[in-house]
Amino acid sequence: MDTDFGRFALMWQSTYTVRDEIKTDTSPDTLPQQLVGWATSPGFVGTFRVRSNASLSWEHGPWGATWGALLLLAEGNLPLGGAVPGGML
Repeated sequence: MDTDFGRFALMWQSTYTVRDEIKTDTSPDTLPQQLVGWATSPGFVGTFRVRSNASLSWEHGPWGATWGALLLLAEGNLPLGGAVPGGML
């Protein structure tokens, strides 16, 4: 968007991961482990349920600046009504 104060641009990209599973054996009787939003070992979080990137950029003549933010949400902190911990949304 062009203004008297320069050109502004807003960018926002988000992803929502429904399922990310791993199976560590070949037995047909065991279920795969769900990796979305849960720690699978010390120091490893797995896949975040929601990943959102936003940035605001400004340019005016030879000057410019960009501000960016990253939001990561795991299973236990989804801000959605009706979310059931450990369950599918």
